[in-house]
Amino acid sequence: MSENRFQTTTAVIVAAGMGTRFNGGEMPKPLLPVVGMPMIARVMASAAKAGIRRFIVVIGYGADRMRSVLPGLVPSGCRLQTIENPHFRQPNGVSLMSALEVVQEPFALLMSDHVFSYDRLTRAIDCFAHRGRCLLVVEEKEDFDGDIEDATRVRIQEGRVTAIGKGLAPFDGVDTGMFILVPDMIAAALASCDRAPSISEGMQRLAKDRTLDALSMHTGHWQDIDTVQDLEKAEQKLYRSLRRPGDGVLARLINRRISLFLSTRIWRFGISPNMVTGLTLLLGIFAGVAFAQGSGAGWGLLGAALFQLQSIIDGVDGELARLMHKESRLGFWLDLGADNFSHMMVFGGIAVGLHLDRTPGPWLWLGSFSVLGVAASVAAMAPLLNRNKRNLPLPGEGKPLPRPLMNGLIEGLSQRDFTYLLFPLAALGWLGGFLWVAAVGTWLYALTVVILRIQGRDS
Repeated sequence: MSENRFQTTTAVIVAAGMGTRFNGGEMPKPLLPVVGMPMIARVMASAAKAGIRRFIVVIGYGADRMRSVLPGLVPSGCRLQTIENPHFRQPNGVSLMSALEVVQEPFALLMSDHVFSYDRLTRAIDCFAHRGRCLLVVEEKEDFDGDIEDATRVRIQEGRVTAIGKGLAPFDGVDTGMFILVPDMIAAALASCDRAPSISEGMQRLAKDRTLDALSMHTGHWQDIDTVQDLEKAEQKLYRSLRRPGDGVLARLINRRISLFLSTRIWRFGISPNMVTGLTLLLGIFAGVAFAQGSGAGWGLLGAALFQLQSIIDGVDGELARLMHKESRLGFWLDLGADNFSHMMVFGGIAVGLHLDRTPGPWLWLGSFSVLGVAASVAAMAPLLNRNKRNLPLPGEGKPLPRPLMNGLIEGLSQRDFTYLLFPLAALGWLGGFLWVAAVGTWLYALTVVILRIQGRDS
């Protein structure tokens, strides 16, 4: 069987229902905002990051409004096709049957009111590519934090779904509303139902034939939004997902808490990630200018404070980009450039300040060496960072690099704990020691990256 047959780049999104439990049917539920974005826009954005390029959205209630709004919500590089289900008051399996008329390839089936992190769909697509069998993403019952009485329950045996439905007992997990399906198989299952079927009834037919795999998921987040309380939980999960595991201790305890406080509020004012990046660049420049004044601890402490503020704000642009699905190649490189230019300004500023104070030492040489070390580190790492900006595996000239070590180096680029050293060093007049460390450390980092790239190429 051809491997291409198992590639999944199409998604069917069921968005035809009235959603009366949530908003009384005043407007189509998929258009209700979750942290400033319509929930269906979040579904499509996450799916696009997982590799989906074609969206088939089944609409029904509020079809005219949905049809006019949806084109503006489609991620760049993706295609949209809308299918209207005039019988949207019937069970949601009728909407799926409408979509099957235009689908010939394996597809992801998603719900318009289930927001999720893209890594969950990525894993589901990868699993399907290896197995080639229909699958349902399942949340184990111990991990489920919703209303278990309202949840669609799943019974699992040897990795296969054997039963599915509300009120099922005993059960092993919960249906998350994310499937990878083969059109012919699900079409036959739905057609075998005696009446207008729900999606769960179609899955029950697959389960009866033991042709529906269960994929337990422990990564990322998801939330079914049926009530105002569910919406609040979804937003809190989105906010928590902005934390990065690579943060240092102080960055995690101080910087990230402040940056998250800002990020989770300023999105309401339409501030873009690139605007925040511009602010971090200005702060880095001002910090370097303050250090360059020399003449005692006062300017040094001001420079340290500005650089620390730059370090905190530097987390906000990435958080905003991830929160609002505004990641871009341009934003990635602007952030990288602003961050490293700020480091250059600080290292150069410290060197100029020490030189103007006539402090004994080769400060201008060390400053130049540090600035060039930052440039060398960026030049050595840039190809890998470009390929890894979405946490993808890191290739080395076509060969795999030592991933744990290289990923650790990439995380090291975002470590901000060292900025806290500048306060005591500036107060004690020991900034010269920091400059020595910077001059050696930047070049050691660049050399390490080059060695690892060579090892990755030759291994």
